[in-house]
Amino acid sequence: MLKFIDTQYEKFTWLLVFSGIILFFIAKEYLWIVLFSFLLIKAVKFRNTIRTTPIPKLVMQVGLFILLIAVLAIIIIASASFMKEHNIPVFLRYAYLIVVLFIASSCYEWATNFLMKIWNK
Repeated sequence: MLKFIDTQYEKFTWLLVFSGIILFFIAKEYLWIVLFSFLLIKAVKFRNTIRTTPIPKLVMQVGLFILLIAVLAIIIIASASFMKEHNIPVFLRYAYLIVVLFIASSCYEWATNFLMKIWNK
């Protein structure tokens, strides 16, 4: 099963991303299933890296990730209700969501690298 996930990782990831986007606008109460599945697939794919990473670094990354999810939840839910109130077209909602997720992932990578540089000094 692990080899199958390793070989089909990108297909699983895109499937989860698209299902997450669809669920975000249709049934938000099931979005946690997609998010948990995404994290599980990521953990399986990068299991060797996770094993060799020091515990303090893992704790820092998990803490930053939880903070990122909390901030994104607030931003996306507030902006989605604003877009719904003002009848923004659906394709613009998707474009906005992609931009916000790209910026958030870039900020997460930057913050992780910045904190690791400080940690190593």
